[in-house]
Amino acid sequence: MSRDTSELVDFHSAANDSAPSNNNVAPATLSLDDRIAARRRRRWPWAVVGAAVGCGATFAATTVGNDDASTDPQLQEIVQLSTVTVETRDLIEQVEWSGTLAAGLSVAVTTSNGGVVTAAADAGEAIERGDIIAVIGAEPVVALYGSLPIWRDLGEGDVGADVRQLEANLVQLGFDPDGTVTIDDEYTAATADMVELWEESLGLEATGRVPRSRLVVLGGPSTISEPAVVGSTVRPDAQLAVVDTLVQTIDVIGWQYDPDDEFPGAVASIAAVGTSIEQGTVLYLVDGFDVSAVVTTDPATDAVLAAFAAGDIEQIENVLVFFGFDPDQAITIDDELDPATLAAVQRWQESAGLATTGSTNPRDYVLIPEAADNVYTIAAQFVVPGDLLGEGRIVLSVGVSALSVTADVAVSEIDEFAVGDTVLVVQLDESEFTAVVVDIADVASGATGGQNAEPTVEVTFAVTSEPDQYVSGTVTIVTESSRIEDAVVVPTRALVTLREGGFAVEVQDTDGSTRLVGVEIGVFDDGSVEITNGALTPGDEVVVPT
Repeated sequence: MSRDTSELVDFHSAANDSAPSNNNVAPATLSLDDRIAARRRRRWPWAVVGAAVGCGATFAATTVGNDDASTDPQLQEIVQLSTVTVETRDLIEQVEWSGTLAAGLSVAVTTSNGGVVTAAADAGEAIERGDIIAVIGAEPVVALYGSLPIWRDLGEGDVGADVRQLEANLVQLGFDPDGTVTIDDEYTAATADMVELWEESLGLEATGRVPRSRLVVLGGPSTISEPAVVGSTVRPDAQLAVVDTLVQTIDVIGWQYDPDDEFPGAVASIAAVGTSIEQGTVLYLVDGFDVSAVVTTDPATDAVLAAFAAGDIEQIENVLVFFGFDPDQAITIDDELDPATLAAVQRWQESAGLATTGSTNPRDYVLIPEAADNVYTIAAQFVVPGDLLGEGRIVLSVGVSALSVTADVAVSEIDEFAVGDTVLVVQLDESEFTAVVVDIADVASGATGGQNAEPTVEVTFAVTSEPDQYVSGTVTIVTESSRIEDAVVVPTRALVTLREGGFAVEVQDTDGSTRLVGVEIGVFDDGSVEITNGALTPGDEVVVPT
């Protein structure tokens, strides 16, 4: 799509087309049509203005009707003058592009329960873990975070990853105040006690069991886009409501240490909220060991991590040899982690883009699934340095935005973008958030928009700072084209056009006297102009009409 064309150049009257040209004055070397065309493409949005300090003088501006010295000047206008301070600023040239913001991942919510809807969350209402989406009869339908669907009722004695998902959610909701629950795959008596507290908070009978019909699993914080209709009858496993998931989250659970171990698992440090997660990012430090994210996997990495989890040293050595991490054939397949085996582990780590620590402990690696176009960041911290992980608990959660931003950029302008560039996204209500370029299509699409339109390339952006509110549809994407650091600037109204050509500014000295100083000018910036040459320094006072 084309760039924004809504703004035109706003030149001070002193820098008009009748002024003599100056090769060092960038705007004056262009025709007015050229300047307008350029302004359609670019903007300098940072207004640079000095605070007016009043000399408060009043001057009479006069004009001379002809060259006859005997002709008396005619008073035309009274102009109030003051001064402003010459300052330095970074001037950033920005380019605007038309883009599209797509809503979060749309998910149809179903429940195994059937009956009459007696209460429901409203359209646009935020839904987080533990919130009620609707009530069917007297049974609430409660949202949890996770990736596993609810496929069975759960009770004491059950084992499985769905038990771990339930425990992680209820612990995070505060229903294990004494820390007696270990987040694992086993539904124990402690788990049942926690469930009873949760049931009581919902106004239900405390049974210690969780019926499948009570739960729905969402990827993370969501909003209701199509609410359940109060008074309607829903069938089991039919659509109850539709939600838009804004951020997909994953809870990272700390390794379960033996409480009697010499090192019970004390957290030394933890990554800050907002940290982008890449291959090898250290999520937290426990007992001197880095716990790193594994984002990118391949067959070798999958096999090595599986061998670590099994804890069988011979299996680890066989895997390392099979995938070529023992080129010198130094490993002896036995039950010992000798230097040759550790050296092979380090070769694997280097090939996988991880720190070469030589660790074979599965607790030191956290597998984070790849997101197609976005980047996971640390969404929340649930421990602080000094906390023990001996009972197994949520250390932090990571999240990836489900919002997507795209722009169709003309082929001739695609070099303005590179993967990793940060951009500003401006919504129609002028609210802003940031995003980063994550993908540039390899193939251009057909030209649209008129006979002379170019083929375009789709650029995809990942949202890096969640907006408080969002509206799907057209957005403006603002990129930085160039930057002038520490530019000396004055208001454009300070410029004086010289009869012999060029420009000057009137500098007021400390004794109140004024003098003209010739200057060369650069770029204009919403009422200000860059001074590229001239005996003018920051702190000088220049005269301007108020």
